[in-house]
Amino acid sequence: MAVELEAEAITTEVIVNCTNWLETDMSEDILIIDCRPFMVYNAGHINSAQNAHCPPIIKRRSGGMLSLEHIIRCPHTRAKLITGEFRAIVVYDENTRHLSDLSENDNMKLVLKSLQEDAGMQNVYYLVGGYTYFEKQFPHLCDVHLFSMLPPAMTSFVELTQLDPTDPSLISLPAHPHHRTQLTCDTVKYHPSDDQGEPVEMLPWLFLGNAFHATQETSLRNLNISALLNVCSSLDRPPNNSPFVYKKIPIDDNSTADVMQWFPDAIQYIERVREGQGKVLVHCEAGISRSATICIAYLMCYKRWTLEFAYDFVKSRRNLIAPNLNFMQQLHQFETQLFGPSVEPPLSCVSVEEFHLPLTPCSTQACVFQFDSPHTGSPTAPYASPLISPS
Repeated sequence: MAVELEAEAITTEVIVNCTNWLETDMSEDILIIDCRPFMVYNAGHINSAQNAHCPPIIKRRSGGMLSLEHIIRCPHTRAKLITGEFRAIVVYDENTRHLSDLSENDNMKLVLKSLQEDAGMQNVYYLVGGYTYFEKQFPHLCDVHLFSMLPPAMTSFVELTQLDPTDPSLISLPAHPHHRTQLTCDTVKYHPSDDQGEPVEMLPWLFLGNAFHATQETSLRNLNISALLNVCSSLDRPPNNSPFVYKKIPIDDNSTADVMQWFPDAIQYIERVREGQGKVLVHCEAGISRSATICIAYLMCYKRWTLEFAYDFVKSRRNLIAPNLNFMQQLHQFETQLFGPSVEPPLSCVSVEEFHLPLTPCSTQACVFQFDSPHTGSPTAPYASPLISPS
């Protein structure tokens, strides 16, 4: 059922009488939200506007409902919004003149819906004609960068990638009990009896499966699997006489678990197995959320694949996968750490590149992998390096 939005339109004729919003301290009382893709926003936007574009993969996993963490990048600004310190919220996109022109999945419509329904915000407005019309009328009130001089083909390329690594911060802020609901873990109907075949091969040395698969010694031997990576906090380790190398990473499948802190540990373990000519089964209880997240992170790291590409690849191999939204958000952060603020589509060839993984809970140094193969992107052994934040 379509959502009836009640945001009031603001025309440039109205704004011309109150441009002191953006020229005086009054701008601190007005929250301006830019709903366009980040690269377009980065080319030019209204002064003080915050970007709230959500990548398609996060939209799909969130069921079309954006949380405040996606809408508001800055935690301080988000806190001000929740406590009602802004007297007006102005939302805009590229050139929309009427809300009725927007599709149900349009970013601006989702932002308006979340602000009004999820956060219970009042005094929400949208800018008629969007940034295109506003910039023509008030260029001195816009922050424009040289990127805007790129040819149209480059802008189209940005749209086609459908990726936004520096999208609004994914750092959580405790929910205000009167304004919005907590982010909840996805509910997946899982029937073990429907999933008792063999683990699924992601790469020649990497398999994805569930707890049942991890107990089937004969099947594992037939697949030449030599190591197990258990990413479930509730499962016990195999018997001491187990023929498999074993590692456990205790991850809970919920809306607050910090899975990204374990990416370096998991990736290094898988790499050690690969370098030893072995094969590893990554599993959790159901083989749907936690283990899938680890496999996606490894593919992003090893293959230099974007989140979108890695997710689709794993999904094509094991259709049951459904990382919870919390894990998807952390994978999106991981993508930013790997590739920086500009994500390219998957490359068949890569030059020598480096990236820095976040600190593990017990580590004081970052782990750095160097990609030395122009054909496979195969990382060399990791070495220690002081942590350097992505630029």
